[in-house]
Amino acid sequence: MTKRIRFLLFLVAMLLIGTCKPMIYDNRFFPFQDLVPIYIKDKPSYFIVSPFFTTASSAYNKNQDEIGIPALFGPLDVNKLGESIEKVGLPNPLPSFLRLGTSPFVLDGKIQAQGIALIFRHAVTHWLQFGFSTLFMNVHSRQEFFYNTDATKGGSSRNLQPGTLQTIENARRKMFELLCLSQNDSGQSGIGDFDVYARFTKAWEYLFKFRRIQAGFSIGGLLPSGQSRDIFEPTSVPFGGSGHWGVYVAADAEFEIKEDWNVGLLFRLNKRLARTKCLRLATCLTETNSRDEEIVKASTPFIFGTVVGEFRVNPGPTFVFSPYVTFENLRDGFGIGVQYVLTSHREDDITDKRCDKSIEVNICDIQELSTWGSDYVGLSAFYDFGKMKVERGCAPIVSLQWDVPMAVFIADRVPRTHRISLGIQLNF
Repeated sequence: MTKRIRFLLFLVAMLLIGTCKPMIYDNRFFPFQDLVPIYIKDKPSYFIVSPFFTTASSAYNKNQDEIGIPALFGPLDVNKLGESIEKVGLPNPLPSFLRLGTSPFVLDGKIQAQGIALIFRHAVTHWLQFGFSTLFMNVHSRQEFFYNTDATKGGSSRNLQPGTLQTIENARRKMFELLCLSQNDSGQSGIGDFDVYARFTKAWEYLFKFRRIQAGFSIGGLLPSGQSRDIFEPTSVPFGGSGHWGVYVAADAEFEIKEDWNVGLLFRLNKRLARTKCLRLATCLTETNSRDEEIVKASTPFIFGTVVGEFRVNPGPTFVFSPYVTFENLRDGFGIGVQYVLTSHREDDITDKRCDKSIEVNICDIQELSTWGSDYVGLSAFYDFGKMKVERGCAPIVSLQWDVPMAVFIADRVPRTHRISLGIQLNF
């Protein structure tokens, strides 16, 4: 068997295992940034197998205040949801005597995921490398509704009795049934988007008082193999770019300040391509002000929207900035690292492609809510089993990383997702 055939079989085996750690930065629900690889000068190719799990029980709004995860898409008011249901020709389950001035629910929820992942990079020459990544994970998410009696008309919980609260909750459940929305929890299992790229790289020894400088420029594509959001399950989340193909460019550099002390930087620009798909949106609600002028008022969250139809979505670009520092061989192969990842996703552009547009939908809200940003700090510890050996062979590097959500610069409309991952890196 030739070396080429053995290499192709190895790639197929890695894909059939179905477990990879992605380089997908444009998903607001999960911190999918890479583990920082440890470069071995004479072994530039590597792959990393990485089991991981994530958990999130709250989110940041645009003011960096903590809110429930479903509240990322706006507050739920049963009065407005009932109005939206009436606009599409369905009966409003909320009794007329309970249609108060405001009746928002406090939304809460949780998202937990477990998976296993891989990064693979192969050096074809000293200046050209190819890589790919994907993932497999299981996600369980749920949402809960607590009626906020203090926000009702009059601002007093004495306005509503326990029996009345139950009537409102029953009406909410009936509304969800009319809209074919599932129960308040969901389970998802599957693969993520497939990331494939080419990287052009060059290294310099003892330049500008650095021991070594290694820089690279990458061009990549994102194949939409991951699960998309299910519009009939409000708790479902996309595993990648929700069905959009994508392209990206990235530039990175690592500077070895002194032996085993490295500082690195990553800049990346993602762009998902436009496509037409079936979405759930809220109807456009209006009210009359004191001057008899009709104005648009706040609508229901689009995840509970009453209109389902075809819309063309052109996702906004995603910018990534990530510096890191690693200290290798602090003691017999043991090292530590710190990584910061700032991600900013700009507003999506959405166009109504429905044949029947007689029911006006609230596109402005969903476009505004598509903007998000996140701050993460990754703390890692690793052990290089080959560092102290005369001949390295296939000795692995084992690492443990904790990605912590922060609100340093740009945290905006994202879940506070923590991730712990174990990495096993083999260089060849």
